[in-house]
Amino acid sequence: MSHVKDVLTRLKGGAITAQEAGAEIRRIDDGVSDGVSPLAATHKRMAASLPDRADDTTFLEVTAAWIGGDLTDEDCWTIYGAVTGTRKGTPMKLTTAQHDRAAGVLLATAAGDALGVPYEFATPPPPGVEAAMTGGGLGNFAPGEWSDDTSMAIAIARVTATGADLTTAGALYRIAEGFLEWHRSNPPDVGIQTSSVLQSTRTRLTGGAERAGRVMAEEAAGYSAARSHSAGNGALMRTAPVALAHLDDRGRLAQAARAVAELTHGDPLAGDSCVLWCEAIRVAVLEGRFAVTAGLDLLPGERRDAWQ
Repeated sequence: MSHVKDVLTRLKGGAITAQEAGAEIRRIDDGVSDGVSPLAATHKRMAASLPDRADDTTFLEVTAAWIGGDLTDEDCWTIYGAVTGTRKGTPMKLTTAQHDRAAGVLLATAAGDALGVPYEFATPPPPGVEAAMTGGGLGNFAPGEWSDDTSMAIAIARVTATGADLTTAGALYRIAEGFLEWHRSNPPDVGIQTSSVLQSTRTRLTGGAERAGRVMAEEAAGYSAARSHSAGNGALMRTAPVALAHLDDRGRLAQAARAVAELTHGDPLAGDSCVLWCEAIRVAVLEGRFAVTAGLDLLPGERRDAWQ
């Protein structure tokens, strides 16, 4: 009997819950010890759709158990969710206005970035003169071209679009891989801290034995520990898509905002800024109001006063 079938047998016998079964399958004997899905060979093409994984033994066994009546629909989807890092259940229903605001989150991120490119570390337009997407900036960008901030936001948005729970190791792995793929393309400009963390992560991963998300977070934590000032705004500038992943759960959103920030920015203040901004976006999308301090209660008590 395979490891997966053994887990499913114990689930059927009532020895473990479906959530426990899914968590155990994630850790099954493949040499991975950090709780990330063991399906390393298919992680490159991980997506929300199960057909992409139909050739994988684990999913064949789970699906066969479901078809054979050994798993209920609920248990089957709970296991899939635990293994892949995607959430079971139906997506949150949004009104037309809420959909428009959610789309605006992504559009405004890119447009605002492209508008600000010419003025980064430069003189802003004087009073009475409108800002313009003239390009240039630190990366000699083309007019209307966005910077590293939106490029990294896109990597997050792609994972968000799969319905993933961004607090899971699997989702963070996929975001980290997206960051690295972008970094390998030799972008014209990358923030100093982000560049350092991504480059050191790439160096550590040359052996192929470690997980991108975990390694990246460790490198970010090390960068912050070695410096007294490392709460840069790089994580904040790309965080908008995180809010769209957890519009229905502000507590989980706060966890996700901090976890994604910590991939490159280990200073807790950088994480705080992302928690506050993501909650502000969540409130804006759902309620149509701007409340930048709405997430103060989601921060550790000892740091709330600093953000008042």
